Amino acid sequence: MNTKHNQCQRRAALLAIVLLLLLLTTGVGHAQIAGRRTVAVPEIFVRPQFSYSKDLGRATTEAMTKWITKKLYFDVTPRTDVEKAIKDLHFIFPLTQSELLSVGKKLGTDRIGRGEITEIEVTQNPRRARVKLSLTLIDTTTGELAGGFESTGFSPLTSKNIKDETLIQWAMERAVHTIPVWYPSITSGIATVVSVQNAVAVTLNRGSRDGFRPGDELNVYRKNRRIGRLRLLSVDAMESRAITVSSREPFRPEDWATQDIKDVLEKQEK
Repeated sequence: MNTKHNQCQRRAALLAIVLLLLLLTTGVGHAQIAGRRTVAVPEIFVRPQFSYSKDLGRATTEAMTKWITKKLYFDVTPRTDVEKAIKDLHFIFPLTQSELLSVGKKLGTDRIGRGEITEIEVTQNPRRARVKLSLTLIDTTTGELAGGFESTGFSPLTSKNIKDETLIQWAMERAVHTIPVWYPSITSGIATVVSVQNAVAVTLNRGSRDGFRPGDELNVYRKNRRIGRLRLLSVDAMESRAITVSSREPFRPEDWATQDIKDVLEKQEK
């Protein structure tokens, strides 16, 4: 009886090994979750005058991709794949927008990111570091801006003799941790008002390809000032039709609309 039992265990173990090898050789182990959008983020650019740490760009990129994966439900392309694509295309940092688009298209992602640490400051007595970073995402199909943000982080105040690099690392992590709750939505993209009928019915130039679906509510902006809210009634691949929920003033073509990231996350949780 024990012999048969042991044989069954050995067969099960062998089957598990075979399945694991199949996953590794076919790439299934890196498959993206169905329905999630994909994004590639090349290494965050650190301006040459900031020579505190050669590893700061990579550390920031890793922190940023973790945040994007956890908070925005994106599938982030592995760093090694991004680096290989850049090398194969014979590009060097910093990448231009056209080069970024080429990298994104080569990788087959929905979005390509451009990140930069724009400010670093270390003060004395008490010692403290401040880091400001930015990230913009570009739609690899249209080449249009799909979202972005700026965020500033501070290290804790200290009187201890802590290295500048350590304080800057803390400030960078804080900047990523305190990314604003709202910005033009990386998850769904920015829609532009194409037409308005009877001051109520609105047509937008974005659809299901950009993550919109019937029932979604979007805030409407004019020159970065929120002027109202829409609810999507019907959604095609490239266009949506909506009805006005509220408005401080009449909507008009060239106003833009997007979901708050808070609304996107609530939708994901349902």
